[in-house]
Amino acid sequence: MITSETLTYGIPAALLGIAFLIKAPSIFRFWRDILLRAVGGLLLLACAVFVIVDPRNIHRTNEITGVPNIAAPVCYSMISAFCGSCLLLVIVWLVEPSKRRTYALRLVITAYILVIAGLWVTFALADVPVERIRDLDTYYANTPFMREHIVLYLTAHFVACVATSVLIWSYVGKVQGWLRAGLFLLGSGYLLNLGFTATKVTAIAARWNGKNMDWLSTNVAPPIAVLSALLIAAGFLVPHAGPYLQEQRKERRRYRKLGPLWRTLRTANPTARRVRMGIWSPWGMRVVQREADIFDGLLKVGPHLDRNRRSHARAEALASGSSAREAAAIGAAVDIVSALDSMAKARLSSGDSTTSADSSHEELEDFKEFEELVPISLALRDPSAVETIRHRMDQQESVPTS
Repeated sequence: MITSETLTYGIPAALLGIAFLIKAPSIFRFWRDILLRAVGGLLLLACAVFVIVDPRNIHRTNEITGVPNIAAPVCYSMISAFCGSCLLLVIVWLVEPSKRRTYALRLVITAYILVIAGLWVTFALADVPVERIRDLDTYYANTPFMREHIVLYLTAHFVACVATSVLIWSYVGKVQGWLRAGLFLLGSGYLLNLGFTATKVTAIAARWNGKNMDWLSTNVAPPIAVLSALLIAAGFLVPHAGPYLQEQRKERRRYRKLGPLWRTLRTANPTARRVRMGIWSPWGMRVVQREADIFDGLLKVGPHLDRNRRSHARAEALASGSSAREAAAIGAAVDIVSALDSMAKARLSSGDSTTSADSSHEELEDFKEFEELVPISLALRDPSAVETIRHRMDQQESVPTS
């Protein structure tokens, strides 16, 4: 059964976990890349945050330990660690190596270690006997030491968001492409994080002034935190995943464009065993296999290829208004189709299902059009155009010379 807790905490945790699994192969393959490792760790930490802040898990934590509200310093420590880690990653990502960067990294690490230590000290000094799962911030807003506990966590969160936002937005206009898209998502996520802090602070300040605006903390802040975390995770993933997906799209398009040529040449070697590709096989691997199949077919049909026929077909295509590149592709396509017909006739006359490819290498060495397979394949998408050129060539050959 899908509950509000599942929507608010479970789905983001699952999405962040899936994002980590998608990124995991690259992380392990390029383990020495500190940024990749940091992004992976950040995704895991963000996933863990959404798991632990789920009200059901907050209650379990309190119940297992036997300490009312012990989940508070656990949750706030993890959130503070996440904020500090984001700030560290952005500094490493955007700031060139220098003494200034080293100092900034040490300062952030020291500050957030002290914040986490302070959270546990203030919680230990506070008297919070009544378990509060969803409204702890506002319920104990006026409680000594717990008040400082809450303010410390919100202050650390606010400082991290402001510092990270300023750093990110100062670089957005200096970069392009996927990196800019990633920074824009990150910047948007941290601006939303400021909104999360603002709603929490407003609700707590209302308690300090004897008013009740708890709904801001319990109903408005959690959805803001969810959207913010997803934008931040996407911001770190996009610069890495974007180029990969773009390359996969390019390879997928090439694979499909090579389809007509691949299907045409399959008839040259019908008994050949085909390598089966799994559904998860990378498109680049599929392209390599398809190109290998095409060249195997060309080697088989090689003895029947004819340079003069190719040149004649190219000239006919040029006369029909095709560009030089299109005419070269059409000439190659006409030669391949004609060669396949010749091969089929030779097989029928000899009664043999195989054809020697001994003379194919010499022919292919001069077949420069094969350096660009895609235009030839595109020319074969319209068989009628190829057949028209062949028909015109046959008619010219049948005209008797005087």
